[in-house]
Amino acid sequence: MILVNARPRMVAFVAGLAILATFSSEMAHATAVNGVPAAPAAGPVFAPLESAQILTAPGLKLRAAKYWTKPTLGKNVTALVIDATTSNIVLDRNSTKAMTPASTIKLITAAAAIERLGASKRFSTRVTQRGNVLTLVGGGDPTLTSGTAAHWRGKPAGVQRPASLEELAKLTASKLAGASGPFIVNIDKTLFAGSPLAKSWSASFVAGGYVAPVTGLTVDFGVTKNDQPLHDPAKFAGQFFVAKLRKLGVQVTFRKFTKNPTDAIEVAHVDSATVTDIVERMLTTSNNTMAEYLSHHVGLAAGDSTFDGSAKAVAQTLNDLGINTEGMALRDGSGLSHEDKVSARTLVDVLSSAQHSKQQLWPILSGLPIAGVSGTLAKRFSRSDVGRGYVLAKTGTLSGVVSLAGSAVDKNGDFLFFAVLANGVSSGYDAEATMDSLLQSIAGCGCK
Repeated sequence: MILVNARPRMVAFVAGLAILATFSSEMAHATAVNGVPAAPAAGPVFAPLESAQILTAPGLKLRAAKYWTKPTLGKNVTALVIDATTSNIVLDRNSTKAMTPASTIKLITAAAAIERLGASKRFSTRVTQRGNVLTLVGGGDPTLTSGTAAHWRGKPAGVQRPASLEELAKLTASKLAGASGPFIVNIDKTLFAGSPLAKSWSASFVAGGYVAPVTGLTVDFGVTKNDQPLHDPAKFAGQFFVAKLRKLGVQVTFRKFTKNPTDAIEVAHVDSATVTDIVERMLTTSNNTMAEYLSHHVGLAAGDSTFDGSAKAVAQTLNDLGINTEGMALRDGSGLSHEDKVSARTLVDVLSSAQHSKQQLWPILSGLPIAGVSGTLAKRFSRSDVGRGYVLAKTGTLSGVVSLAGSAVDKNGDFLFFAVLANGVSSGYDAEATMDSLLQSIAGCGCK
């Protein structure tokens, strides 16, 4: 958990250096008594190490109060800030009120996916064969790419390179070497049940490439290299796969969508990164497609992979984790729906569970964008802003909605969890700027 504890550890490290320097100086000039040098005087560097006793609710409330009346945030704002170590509440503004959370709901999806699916779970895209018929079987890998990613460095760093159809085609061609053709390629995209689109979504979400249709097979997040939406990602995947096989010398023809024959044998497969890696990448980049696929996998594990069934399964998983879900209503896993409702308290409970529970929920914290450094917060805190590098948060933005939920380390070294949600804002850009200023104020607070 290096990210969340970085500042307190740095404070302790600096304190240690200061002690050493002070002690060395006193050794040279102190008057000895029975051969023992005089103890060095304690300097202000020790104060941050006692910050758990300094943090008080009145100080933080005083700092935050002026932001509640800012017209840019509107009149419908809720917030909760707790001491992450003790779980003591230090700021509470209608924190149990259910609000439209936008993409901060991805914290909930992440918790449910890790708990229900397991941190090491992977999703396989397979090719099976029965006679001269090959079937490309989607396994619900939301990160599958067409071509193999070149010079992959991870998003965030360390996340495994995604599997590709190009890689799968090479494996398939190798296994079919010497086999008599020609072959027919069908596609099975039936892993998930129900409509591939949420009822409450605007049609522009898919048309604009903000999210891919949720089927068993997608590729490149449903968009082209120029960020133009693919009309049918599953069909594009089949066509790309066939084209690659042909280049490798396999005689193939793309035919139709159909279920994989039960007696077909597997020829080749490629596996996704782990759920841990997918969760981290999903949170850092706020990718809607990854969130929806994770949510549907939770539903699939519970026996109902429709949007409604997946939402119920996610909610049940949070209840099983002991997270406060009062007032929560889920319509999807990405937060694109204005009908989603979540309280600040629920979001903070998820963050706190990631820190304290025995479950392996730590990717929720390590995947958070870092203010001024990474992901969706990379450009929202400048180099001179207080809190740059010390505020880590999942962002949320919809028409009329702005939210932030994550962690912050204040100037005394106090580690805090927070959630702030504003509904009914007139300008998302202005509301984001005001919310960032609020978090800078919290991070810069001595809070006595």
